[in-house]
Amino acid sequence: MQMTIIRALLGATLLLASATVSRAADIVDTIAGTPNLSTLAAVIKAAGIADLLKGKGPFTVFAPTDEAFKRLPASAMTNLTKPENREQLVKLLTYHVVPARLAAKDMDGKMFNTKSLNGKEIEIDADDPGEGIKINKGKVTQPDMAADNGVIHEINRVLLP
Repeated sequence: MQMTIIRALLGATLLLASATVSRAADIVDTIAGTPNLSTLAAVIKAAGIADLLKGKGPFTVFAPTDEAFKRLPASAMTNLTKPENREQLVKLLTYHVVPARLAAKDMDGKMFNTKSLNGKEIEIDADDPGEGIKINKGKVTQPDMAADNGVIHEINRVLLP
């Protein structure tokens, strides 16, 4: 009986210790590990901004889903991912990033503008009960995906600066 109690306590202690050591993945790894954000993961890599988004932060990323990218004309995606258009792709992607942590509860019930990493303003509209959170004309479909350097909100469209 006493040995069973000791084993249970040791097991609980090890479990607690491993839980406190583990951390959430950073923004880039979290996006890469989310199946419906594979296009975003690929364009972050193509733009060369992974190191930026792996930085200290905090960041809020309004992450267009694969479906959102499919709504863009195929020619637009092809052109944006060409090496000579890298600067345009960086501007587009950094428009989806706010240099602060904005959880859904921070936006709920409010309407305001905030600056993106590319310097342009994004409109956040969450003041209409029942309508959810809108980012420009996009809608947050999955809020509050935690990362160790910020938060990710999936959205249903690509934001255009």
